Amino acid sequence: MKFTVNGDLLYQHVSMVSRIMASKNSLPILDCVLFNLRGMELELVASDSDNSMQTKMSVVESEGDLSIAMPARLVMDTFKNLAGKTVSISVNVDSQFVEITSGSYKSSFNGMDASAFPMPKQMAEDAQSFTVLPNHFSAAISNTVFAASTNVQRPIVMGLNMEVFGNSLRMTGTDSFKLSEITVPVVSSTGDTQVVLPAKGSSLLKALLSKEGEDVVVTFDSTNIMFALGDSVITVRQVEGKYPNVRNAIPTNISRSVVINRSDLIYAIRAISPFQDQATNLVTLGITAGDIHLVSRDTTQGLNSEDHISCSLDGDPFDIGFKSTFLTEILSNMDTQDIIMKVDVLTKGIVFEPIYQEAESKDEDAETPSTSTNYERLCLLMPINM
Repeated sequence: MKFTVNGDLLYQHVSMVSRIMASKNSLPILDCVLFNLRGMELELVASDSDNSMQTKMSVVESEGDLSIAMPARLVMDTFKNLAGKTVSISVNVDSQFVEITSGSYKSSFNGMDASAFPMPKQMAEDAQSFTVLPNHFSAAISNTVFAASTNVQRPIVMGLNMEVFGNSLRMTGTDSFKLSEITVPVVSSTGDTQVVLPAKGSSLLKALLSKEGEDVVVTFDSTNIMFALGDSVITVRQVEGKYPNVRNAIPTNISRSVVINRSDLIYAIRAISPFQDQATNLVTLGITAGDIHLVSRDTTQGLNSEDHISCSLDGDPFDIGFKSTFLTEILSNMDTQDIIMKVDVLTKGIVFEPIYQEAESKDEDAETPSTSTNYERLCLLMPINM
C-alpha cells in the first residue's frame, strides 16, 4: 500500500500530536504515532495511554486504506530533512515494513501493528459541553496558567478551573499564594457546569490556540475532557479531586484602593530587588496619598534600596509587603497601562485589576475590525507579614 504526502505538512502534524507523548514510555507502541489512512484523508494519533491528540490532513495520492504505527522520533527526523519535498510512503501491511522515498532519497524501517495502539477515549452519552471562540479561550489560558501551582503533590491545583455560567466562562488558576481569574464569553453551552483543565492539557492547548482556527468545542464526562478545534482533537484524563473554593478568598468589601502605573511599579521593584533578603524576596510598599515608597533590604548583609513612584490613593495610608517575584509575575501578566489595587484587610488577599480605557471608535475604512477585548479579570496576592 502506498500514499504520497507533502513532507512539510506531515512534519508539522506529527510534531504537533507528538507533544502529548511522554518522554519515557514503558510500552514501545507509545513511542509511535498512529497513521490511519482513509481515502485521501490521513489521521494522525499520539497518546501517553491516559491522554491523546489527533489531527487530520490531506494526502496527495492514495492507493487505499491502511493503519500502521510508526516511530514518532524517526518520522520527525526523516521529514525534517525532506522539507519542501513530496514524499511517498509504502507500507507492507502484512510485515509492517515501511519505505520512504523522495527523488533519489530512500529509507526503510519497521512499523508496529496498529491494533496495539491505545485509541482515544470516547465521551459518555451524558457528557456536557460548551463552545468558545479560540481567541477568548487562548486569553483565558494565558491569563491564568501562570498562577497555577507547580506542586506535583497537588495535581488538582496544577490545573485550571473552568466554570460555565450563563453565557460566560470563568477560568481560575491558583497556587494558594497567588490567584488569577478571567471571565470570557462562550458561544453556547449545555448549561452551567464546572470542570478542571489538567496542566498537560493547558500547555497543549496554549500552543495549538496560538494559530487561528475554528471555535473550540469542549466536551467532558466524569472521566475525560475532549477539546475539538478544527481538524485537531485533544483528549485528556481529568484530575481526581475537587478544586478549592477560591471564591471565598476574594474580598467583597473594599476599604482602600490605589491606582498605579503598572510599568512604573514593575521597574521600581526590579531596580530594588537585588538588595532584598533572598530568603523572603520581601518588598515593602508604604502607600500614602500620591506616593508609594518601595523598600528592599537585607539586614544580615547591610543591604538597602528604595524608590518612589506616584499613585492615586482612595482611603487611609497603609504599609504592606509582598514577595517581589510573585508581585512582578502578576503585574507582568496584565496588559493595561494602569492597574488598581484593592484592599479589604491587610492580612488577607490583595486584589489587582486592570483598568481598561474606553475603546476607541473603529475606523470605518479599516479592512479588519479591532480584535482587542476588555475581559473581566482580577489577580489576588497574599501579603507577607512584616
